[in-house]
Amino acid sequence: KELPSLGSMLHAQELPAEGGDTLFADMHKAWDQLPGHLRAAVEGRSAAHSYTARYSETKFEGNWRPTMTPEQLAQVAQVVHPIVRTHPENGRKALFVSEGFTTHIVGLPEDESRDLLAQLYAHSVLPENIYRHQWQPH
Repeated sequence: KELPSLGSMLHAQELPAEGGDTLFADMHKAWDQLPGHLRAAVEGRSAAHSYTARYSETKFEGNWRPTMTPEQLAQVAQVVHPIVRTHPENGRKALFVSEGFTTHIVGLPEDESRDLLAQLYAHSVLPENIYRHQWQPH
């Protein structure tokens, strides 16, 4: 989207008997903990994001994804956003990359972009950057 969402909300309608936790990468914390050399490499840079770039990859095979209509495809055109975004209300910086949607870093050769993104993805899912939500019946 040209204007990204501020966040996501989930509401469990039905809970499994066991398991079913949801994990979120805390991208504010990921930025706060990002090593200096990676901060320097991404600050001021932008990345391209595409909802459909990896839509049908086998990596995501467990998620059934229907064929999109031309109208739906028009609503998810590739967009470019800063890699580091600042929250409009609290001023905190956060990484804004996602393995499922970020395709490349604008202005970098493909191999450098791929390597830098891989480092950002790996950092963002370190255990210390993950929030695990354990669902409870209400």
